[in-house]
Amino acid sequence: MRSSIPYTLGRVCAVGTKSLLLFVANNYLTATTAQGLAVTFLASALALVGAAAGPHRRFYARYFSEHARFNGVSFYVYAASVAMLTVFGCAIVCGIVLHFTRAAVLAAVACLFFTSEKVADEVLRLRLFERNFSGWGRLSLARSVAQLLPAGLLITAQGTALESRTLIVVMTAANLLVFVPQLPRRLLRNLWAHGIAPAAWVIKSAVRSLARNWVLWVVALLGSAVAYIDRMIALALDQAVLPVFMLVVMCFSIVQMSVDFYFVSQCRRDFLEQRIHMPEVFSNGIFVRSLGGGLVLALVGCGVVLHIARNGSSFPLGYAAAICVVQVATSISAIASEILYWTRKLARILYIESLFWLMFAAAGLIARAFAMSPTAFLALAATCAVIRLASYVFTAARVVPAQPKAASATV
Repeated sequence: MRSSIPYTLGRVCAVGTKSLLLFVANNYLTATTAQGLAVTFLASALALVGAAAGPHRRFYARYFSEHARFNGVSFYVYAASVAMLTVFGCAIVCGIVLHFTRAAVLAAVACLFFTSEKVADEVLRLRLFERNFSGWGRLSLARSVAQLLPAGLLITAQGTALESRTLIVVMTAANLLVFVPQLPRRLLRNLWAHGIAPAAWVIKSAVRSLARNWVLWVVALLGSAVAYIDRMIALALDQAVLPVFMLVVMCFSIVQMSVDFYFVSQCRRDFLEQRIHMPEVFSNGIFVRSLGGGLVLALVGCGVVLHIARNGSSFPLGYAAAICVVQVATSISAIASEILYWTRKLARILYIESLFWLMFAAAGLIARAFAMSPTAFLALAATCAVIRLASYVFTAARVVPAQPKAASATV
């Protein structure tokens, strides 16, 4: 698949919906509403990282294998694992929102929003592995329409009286409306028909599965969290800067999303089947165009945001430069990480990620000891991200694919 209008529109909507709502809130609603929305988006993003234990890996390996025998038990264990991870993620969301806002109702609403985002994340991932890119795009487009239309009506009707929790409820309802019908109905029917005992057995099996594969969770957690280190640093910034900071981060996340959308996502089965080799990635036209095009769009979007957003003119350009470096390095590292992940080089991934977080912790201690500015700390974080990128590229380049032909012919 070289192009798909529904897929492209869906990807644009996935990038732009939250950014658009946050921009409108920052410019036309109250500062409290904008901050509440920014905190909720930040908390949900970090919780998705914290809940990224990778339970889909074992299930997908069976589901898409031509040789392995598949039965429903593995699906139920996978579903139960996702449910437990969702509860864990809700605890993260609740803690972050309460820390920033002290608003219990907003924290509860944010937890519901995260749950709906987790459901959407799992459904959309499956569509990518199925290579159903048009279906992915239609679902993403439907979600954006279901979120933006009622949100726009509410903003028009209530204006500055509109609260962030109302907007979050609308976004949550839209997620559930679009993605819950995509869930297999057999799951609830079987639980109702067979009672609670089988459900308890599945939960125990899911706990054992997560415990046995704790390395997958640690690898997924450490690796995914790197893409959000700029957002983690945002936790220490003044709340008045947070909405614009999040808008700039969303702009530069276009780089990572572009590479993921148009290269990584379309090659997920190729990664699983070990048909991608790292040296060939840099000469792949799709990768080069996705990285370059994403970077251009990110720079243009950032410039527009800083020009027209409230308080944008006072936003430090050093923040934007460091965020750009982090996002570009993370985008390329993700490809090398996928190669190592599906060739089961988990120990190497764990070593690289542990090294990165040790460097990042040392950078934090240095910044604190010398009372560095947030700009200097972001620069240190960007340097750590570049070192991590070099480690991943050199390590993945040594992995020989099972089938030497690159996946570029299949994309």
